Amino acid sequence: MKSLLNSDRRYDQIVVVGHSLGSVIAYDALNRITQDINVPRGISQDAASRIKGLVTLGSPLDKVTFLFKERTPDRNLIQRGILANLHSFKKRKLKIDQQIMDIRDPFQKKLDVRWVNFYHLKDRIAGHLDAFTSVENVPCEETVPGIGPHSCYWQLKRDVYDKIIECFF
Repeated sequence: MKSLLNSDRRYDQIVVVGHSLGSVIAYDALNRITQDINVPRGISQDAASRIKGLVTLGSPLDKVTFLFKERTPDRNLIQRGILANLHSFKKRKLKIDQQIMDIRDPFQKKLDVRWVNFYHLKDRIAGHLDAFTSVENVPCEETVPGIGPHSCYWQLKRDVYDKIIECFF
């Protein structure tokens, strides 16, 4: 992604798409771009501004967030800091312990990315993303014969492709 942003100027608009665990990787990649635009000699804000969207299909990000949420003792400031900023791209503040410890947001520059999350109502892996801000959650009800709900996103023309076209093109 850094190569695409730094050297390849053929694309005015970049939309990152990830399915299932790929959505976690896509989210992490955008989080790292956010980190990189905030350090000297990192990706320029101008280059990063070409990233216009994140599309997640069948994303387990809420479940991943739940699994990494831990209670930590007040004395373990480093672990509390890491957990508080683990998913900092569009993450809601979570109550890590009974006492909330405020940590200054290290990211002064932010990505302005539209995030659309598709989840099938019968998908047991994915769902509505509640632990994140500014996510447009789109439920899918369309059925595809012979394909399970977690694998059907690529074939949901009405629910998925029409919405992506509406949002980004």
